[in-house]
Amino acid sequence: MYKLLAFLILILANFSCAQEPEKQFQQMNNREIDKIIQKVSKQNLTVSEKINLLSEKFLGMDYNLTCTGDGPYALLEAWPLVNFRETNCMAFCEHVLAFYFGLLG
Repeated sequence: MYKLLAFLILILANFSCAQEPEKQFQQMNNREIDKIIQKVSKQNLTVSEKINLLSEKFLGMDYNLTCTGDGPYALLEAWPLVNFRETNCMAFCEHVLAFYFGLLG
């Protein structure tokens, strides 16, 4: 009986101490994003591992064909050059590579 009780206490303790899943970029503010970049830069990882860690932070982000830039017919920039609320294929690649190369400097 005591073994079962001890087992249940251990399970409940682990359950209550479970960490929240890490946020994605679209759920973070600029300070939180900066902390992620600093954290990744301090780790001894390969190029592929760093790119994988950074690109995972974009999972679940909304897709928008015109999420950044002014496009060919716009008269002025309507969106910021960096937009972490939504992305498209090109912006995703540019952001991940910019983060990676930012880690080198």
